[in-house]
Amino acid sequence: MLVSPVNVNLLVDMPAVRPGRLAGSLAARDLSEEVRELRSHLRGARCETIDGGVRLEFALDVETLALFAELVRAEADALPFFSFRLLADPPRCRLEVTGTGPAAAAARAMFREMAA
Repeated sequence: MLVSPVNVNLLVDMPAVRPGRLAGSLAARDLSEEVRELRSHLRGARCETIDGGVRLEFALDVETLALFAELVRAEADALPFFSFRLLADPPRCRLEVTGTGPAAAAARAMFREMAA
């Protein structure tokens, strides 16, 4: 389920505002609660490794997509060493989560697990 480049809407584009090295502190924290609300939307998503992180492709209706976009914005505030990019041509959606250094590995681990 690929998002067509023709009718894609960019809903969230929040670059990292903190260095990726800060993601090294993730090992000391349990982030499962911070990303808990995203889990139900991403369960079963198609997951692919990209440069610096992960891309998840999934389907959401328009109303759920609006809610999901707000959740992604909140996660970007809570996890400032990740860049979040949400694109959609409903019902097709794509979420890219990237970072540098330790943040790239953390993004892959956290979000790949959510898609499983």
